[in-house]
Amino acid sequence: MEWISVEDRLPEPEKDCLISNGVHVGVGYYEAEYFAEDPEDPLQYSSDCWHQEGSNLKTCNSGFADVTHWMPLPNPPAVWVDSEVEHDI
Repeated sequence: MEWISVEDRLPEPEKDCLISNGVHVGVGYYEAEYFAEDPEDPLQYSSDCWHQEGSNLKTCNSGFADVTHWMPLPNPPAVWVDSEVEHDI
């Protein structure tokens, strides 16, 4: 998989993906519009927001500022469970 510039294309909103600001990499998601407590307050409304998974901040660009690139998450490894033991396929 290749990194995709946010200038070329944005991911599907609210779907986890890998995000990077050119320095750090994390799991997060894009939100086309973000409303806080009062959607009429322009200070609590924003568009093009990124949220990092695991961040307890509930603001636009929480935990990750200036996202420049993203890529879809890879598929998880194939595993089957036999009673109490996991086996890689």
